[in-house]
Amino acid sequence: MKYSLPAGLLPSVFSVIALSANVTAQQPGSASPDGSHNLRYDILDLGPVGPPPGQPFMISHNGLSIGSAAGQDGTEHATIWLGTAKLDLGTPGLGGLNSFGLGVNESAHGVGGVQTTDPNSEDFCGFNAYGFPASNTTCLPFLWRYGVMHALPTLGGPNGYAYMINDRNEVAGLAETSAQDANCSVRRFRPVIWKDGTAHALATPGELYGVAAYINQQGQAVGASGSCSPFNLNTGLYLEEIHAMFWDSHGQPYQLPGLGGAGGIAGNHACSLNNL
Repeated sequence: MKYSLPAGLLPSVFSVIALSANVTAQQPGSASPDGSHNLRYDILDLGPVGPPPGQPFMISHNGLSIGSAAGQDGTEHATIWLGTAKLDLGTPGLGGLNSFGLGVNESAHGVGGVQTTDPNSEDFCGFNAYGFPASNTTCLPFLWRYGVMHALPTLGGPNGYAYMINDRNEVAGLAETSAQDANCSVRRFRPVIWKDGTAHALATPGELYGVAAYINQQGQAVGASGSCSPFNLNTGLYLEEIHAMFWDSHGQPYQLPGLGGAGGIAGNHACSLNNL
């Protein structure tokens, strides 16, 4: 199977990723004498990515990977890889120092979080907590497509970020409202689905906070709901994830059963779902 380049990329972008247009992925091996198949994989070194959370976070069916990698100046930049070719989405970004990418679809549309130049002291995306160059500015959800990064709207608050995008360009994530909570260091935030550039808050029965972490091709989403907490370096959230959540394509919420734990450090959350 060969990596295919999504149609519609700008020529300047094409010149960056076309270097890996003919990289091949190993298909399953030939049958062994007993009739079984030996699976083989090619491991590609994507190069240094710097300290956490630098890493590729997901890969699309057509071989596009998205994540974040440290720049030469130590800042964190959202990055798309095709094979070993690397595309920096954080330059110029939206003017701030740091960004990260979390989801990409087969059209090479990427989403994540990006700092801007607007003052804000919340460190909503946690870049200061992770030790990257301090920048007390807002962190916005973004959609990157055709070589341009676009900010996605929040729910009235200054911050948010996007987790996943499906092939219908529906985006899952979280966004702040204008409501402030005396017991929380950030504004109240809700799980969100963006459709056609509009933010739609998802219900979290019994809880005030939540996140939509994944959306499938049918528009169904999963994530978590819970209460505000100090920033969690493991999850990258100001959220104690008490309930794993599922939302159907109409936004109807369902709490998924747990195993009796209260959430704690790792949380109760759903990370992905299939298209069945």
